[in-house]
Amino acid sequence: MRYPCVVAGWACNTPVRVQLAGEINEDGEEVVTVLYDGLCNYTERSRVVLDEQGRKVLLQAQAYFPGDIAPELLDIAGEVVVEGGPTRRIYKSARPRNPDNTVNYTLLELM
Repeated sequence: MRYPCVVAGWACNTPVRVQLAGEINEDGEEVVTVLYDGLCNYTERSRVVLDEQGRKVLLQAQAYFPGDIAPELLDIAGEVVVEGGPTRRIYKSARPRNPDNTVNYTLLELM
C-alpha cells in the first residue's frame, strides 16, 4: 500500500543546503559535508522550548523535506543554509514513519 506524503512536492519552494557538522582536518579547519541541496518547505516561526538541562532555547524556523534525506544517519546535526537568507543551526530532527515503517517526511527544527 502506498501512503500519501504529508509534505507535498508543490509546497517545497525554498532552496536550501543542509550541511553536516564536519570533522577537523590537519589544518584545524572544519570540513563541510553537504547532505542535501534542493527544495524544502521552510517556515519561520519563533517559539521557546526547554532543552535537557532545563534551559530555554529559541527555535526560529522549521524545514520540512519529503521522504528521508539521510537514511544512513540516525541523527542529523549541522546547519541549514537558506539561499538568500540566514544560516541556522539544527536543534532537532524528526522522521515520522508510515505504518509500513517507511519515512514519510523529514523535519528539522532550527535555531
